[in-house]
Amino acid sequence: MGQNDVYYITFAWDGQSELTEGEYTTRRYSMEDLLDCVDEYTERWQDREVYVDCASYEPENGEHKDFTKEIQNYLTTKGTANGI
Repeated sequence: MGQNDVYYITFAWDGQSELTEGEYTTRRYSMEDLLDCVDEYTERWQDREVYVDCASYEPENGEHKDFTKEIQNYLTTKGTANGI
């Protein structure tokens, strides 16, 4: 992995209206940091029934990889998946 590899993840939650639904996208620079982020934000926003909308890996060589399902499976395995 290169120095410029980036992991992106978007968390989302449905609301009662457009005013209460939302999403948050962040980036991390290692898989370990990304999984820590997943644990932190799913716990922080548990009352919103937050879910992972999408996740991707973008290495510096430009070969984009979507790994949303892998992160969702990680949450399911941990027993913390909300609405996935």
